[in-house]
Amino acid sequence: MQNELKPMNSNIIRFPIERVATPTTDVLRALAPDARQVSLVAEAFGIDEPDWIIRDRADAEMWANVATRTDLPADAARRRAALEAMLKPFVKEAARLCRKSREDARRSDEAAGKLLAARNEGGYWLDALEDALTSRTYAWASGLIEAYEACQEAFGAERAIGIAIRGERWAPVDHDKDVEVLLLAAAR
Repeated sequence: MQNELKPMNSNIIRFPIERVATPTTDVLRALAPDARQVSLVAEAFGIDEPDWIIRDRADAEMWANVATRTDLPADAARRRAALEAMLKPFVKEAARLCRKSREDARRSDEAAGKLLAARNEGGYWLDALEDALTSRTYAWASGLIEAYEACQEAFGAERAIGIAIRGERWAPVDHDKDVEVLLLAAAR
């Protein structure tokens, strides 16, 4: 558990409910790595950046999957349940990877603390501690990118499933149109 101080509440320790909560897209949004952080980590560690259009591709692939399914029930409630069941594996895997990434970050922080303490005390196991820190930090960085991609894939699949549940016509995401709408709204 990580101590997070909240404003005006110095005696409260936040319990990370996202560690034990049933994976849902809302929990996943709380767990998902930030794209800016992912980009900076990838650059710092010399790792290939994630596929930035994975969400759009997952959206299109899930819609194609839904559109070609012939075994979906006609009853609205059963159809909704079947569609939501198609989304669960994506969300579950993404949540697992996010939790693993956070655990790797905690281990990396512990290794950094041990190395710092050993340097301050004049320890002689510095090389082994530095190697442990390097491997744990790299595991965290690669896990963070993997978690980001899994989250984006789940969010793309969620969009397609949501459209199918509402019975709307699917269309690819138009990012330029979204930006235009935001700019027009801000100009008012």
